[in-house]
Amino acid sequence: LRAADAPAAIFALLNRRGRSVTPDQRELLLSAFVESGFQPVMLPLIADLALGWRSWTSPRTLQVPNSPRAAITALFFQVEKQHGSLLVQRALAYLTCARE
Repeated sequence: LRAADAPAAIFALLNRRGRSVTPDQRELLLSAFVESGFQPVMLPLIADLALGWRSWTSPRTLQVPNSPRAAITALFFQVEKQHGSLLVQRALAYLTCARE
């Protein structure tokens, strides 16, 4: 994936979910993608994080992870905040057990 394709990819991922971001928020997402070393796996991860943003949310108050591990951790924290840590911990434990 070329850096020039990243804005269109982020737009498509958000648009598929009926969402958009402000130009400043988009720049924040793109800078996280650049800092990650242009890892394609980062695009859906950071797009998922941006789904909860509002248009009036200042980019200065937002933190976007710049590595896949940090982005996944941020998504888990977001899910824990929404559904409770006990539910998320148990669900992930069941998923882990099911793999083995």
